[in-house]
Amino acid sequence: MMKAQQKVLSSELLSFAKEASFTTGQHLPILQNWAWLIQTGVVKTYTLGDQGNVIILGYWGMGELVGQPLSVVSPYQVQCCTPVRAQRVPSTLWSSYNKSPLISGSGNCL
Repeated sequence: MMKAQQKVLSSELLSFAKEASFTTGQHLPILQNWAWLIQTGVVKTYTLGDQGNVIILGYWGMGELVGQPLSVVSPYQVQCCTPVRAQRVPSTLWSSYNKSPLISGSGNCL
């Protein structure tokens, strides 16, 4: 995977976006035309295989955007591996952000 340089979204642009806190094991809501900017904590994204088995897509942390609209995978879920604080970001702001590479981790996410 190629490393991309991450740009920080300005606080002025995000000032209107709704921030939320989630507990370990909780799922972030999947919202059409919105993604979540992870401010603190770690989440995993996953899908379900044909036989209902969990397929982990990646682990994401501070400063990274996650959300079904950013993926071609369906179904798509985002589950907290740790307590998480995240902020909704509308699709109109995604172009000002370059996705950073997924982080590797071994948090207990089950």
